[in-house]
Amino acid sequence: MGTIKTTNIEPIADNGTVTLGSSGDTFTLGSGVVQSNMLYPAFEAKLNSDQYPADATNTKLSATNEIFDTDGCYNNTGSTVTLNGISVPAYSFAPNVAGKYYIFAQALVNPTGADNLFRAYCFILKNDVSIAGAQISSNSSNVGDFMSPSVGIITELNGTSDYVYAQGYGDITSGSMRFKGSTTEALTFLGGYRIGS
Repeated sequence: MGTIKTTNIEPIADNGTVTLGSSGDTFTLGSGVVQSNMLYPAFEAKLNSDQYPADATNTKLSATNEIFDTDGCYNNTGSTVTLNGISVPAYSFAPNVAGKYYIFAQALVNPTGADNLFRAYCFILKNDVSIAGAQISSNSSNVGDFMSPSVGIITELNGTSDYVYAQGYGDITSGSMRFKGSTTEALTFLGGYRIGS
């Protein structure tokens, strides 16, 4: 069969249905083709080096290294900036397309000093309000030396002002609190992508 080239396909009736193919058919997108209503904007960012927050204190993950940022919607700096006309707080993602997004995060809590970590948390916040969290705990007879709680959630973002970011937390008995970073691995990170309208 030949190739059909056009710029627009619409149903005959307003708000009607256009059916492509039938049961069992497969449609393949060409290389580099993007399906416009999902997967973008998308980003992932991580800690390249260790972050030292206060003990037993919720602390924003300062993920400065962008693994990717398809639409320039993640602020990898420590101050508020304007991206795509949106004011984006430090280390936050504020997409410029409304929709439902899958957001995920992990905090590898690895304090200096061995076997001194009682509990660790990772939270996802939307507009400064926690919307998801994960916890790992030890009891006093089995204190760990690292924990890596991870969390994910689907949330709606309005494409004009909503933003999300991640926080970590660790409760230790001695040493210094630390979120572990790496130049080669994603140990402490935040990411997300649009899954639809």
